[in-house]
Parts: sequence; structure tokens; C-alpha cells
Amino acid sequence: MGGPQLNIKDAETTRMVRELAELTGETQTEVVRKAVEEKLAKTKAESETEGRRREMDRERTLAEVRKIQKEARKHMKQTDFLTDDDLYDERGLPK
Repeated sequence: MGGPQLNIKDAETTRMVRELAELTGETQTEVVRKAVEEKLAKTKAESETEGRRREMDRERTLAEVRKIQKEARKHMKQTDFLTDDDLYDERGLPK
């Protein structure tokens, strides 16, 4: 064969691959390939779904933060904000 080899050292896995190959009429390689393809596709889809869910959660949290900021600004006065004069002396050094 000369190509990459896969050596499965688990008797139960080997038995299941052989049984499925007999039932489907496929080779053991085809059985393993199809199983891996299906699992890989499912895992990728789940990963993408999880990524979208995390992004939606992040956007929802950001919207809530912005809402809180907007509400807080309504209650603030101009004197509530620090300016450079409050933070630095006439030489530009921190007070």
C-alpha cells in the first residue's frame, strides 16, 4: 500500500468495524472513513453553532452595558467628570 496506515489496537472497535462492513457491504476503510466524516461534520457544525451562540451572548451583553451607560449618563452632571486639570499640575505631572 505504501500510504499512511491506521493501526487500531482495540479489539471491540475492530469487531464493530468488521461487523458494520459486513452489514453494509463496504470495506473496513469505507466504514471508518464514513464514520469519521460524519463525526467530523457534526463536530464542526456544533462548533460553529457554539461560536454563533457566544457571539450572540457577547452582543447581548454589550447592548446591556450600553443601556446601563446611557442610563447612567442621564444622572451625571458636568462636574462629575475629571479633566486634565484635575489630574495633572501645571507642569503636566500627575497630582
